[in-house]
Amino acid sequence: MLIETGCNQSIRTSIPVAQIPIENTPIILPPISEKEDSNISDTHIQKPYDGWMIRKKAVGPITIGMEINKVDSLMVHFQKQKASSEDFGFSGGSPAYIYSIDSIPIIAIIQSLNSKKVFAIIVLSEYLKSESGIFPSINVENLLTYYPQMKFYKDEFNDWECSEDLNNQWIFVFITNKSDQIGVYKYPDQLVSAKNTIAKNSWIIVR
Repeated sequence: MLIETGCNQSIRTSIPVAQIPIENTPIILPPISEKEDSNISDTHIQKPYDGWMIRKKAVGPITIGMEINKVDSLMVHFQKQKASSEDFGFSGGSPAYIYSIDSIPIIAIIQSLNSKKVFAIIVLSEYLKSESGIFPSINVENLLTYYPQMKFYKDEFNDWECSEDLNNQWIFVFITNKSDQIGVYKYPDQLVSAKNTIAKNSWIIVR
């Protein structure tokens, strides 16, 4: 079997994995605010992920290739749930683990089964940002201010729309439908400009 990101046209990577039974856990994404408050007030209650940044091949202290047991040791204040990698657009049957605070998912980890290492990090919480200020739930209009030439493509595996930061190996996944589709696609793997700029990012894949 192979595991690969569905929404990953340019940096798709395949690794061999064995099929295992998966216990699916429904994904409840964090509520999306109209505008994220970037100022932390005096009454702010510190969270375990405060100060975590989205970086190349890393989110906070979690890095691509890290052993899963090391991840768990860093995430002792999070609730951990097992899910399927297919819930996040990956094929092959490898497990995914969702780490939550107060039942709100913050990140998910896609595991490489054979090595039991981190294959990909799924950034779910809008409170996690890159150094430049990019975060999950950012809309297309604001994303284009960071990437003016960004193009979008449709993933045939699940009909999601995606765009990429090739330098950082980040994939922006948009779960859209016909009523709010970002681009107009005439053939598979076509790269198109955005027509709908109000669609919001569902999550960011860090590879």
